[in-house]
Amino acid sequence: MNIGTIIVLVILAVIVFFAVRSIYRKNKNGSCCNGDCCNCHGCSSTKDTNNKK
Repeated sequence: MNIGTIIVLVILAVIVFFAVRSIYRKNKNGSCCNGDCCNCHGCSSTKDTNNKK
């Protein structure tokens, strides 16, 4: 491996580290959307729409 490859791998590792840390912190605080709107109490798609007139 040459020095350029090592530098790119280190930069990529730092980016991945901060991305994972950000996701972990958001999940820890309960503010991360996991894409499952059925379990999201703040989402408008969970409102009862069966009682429309």
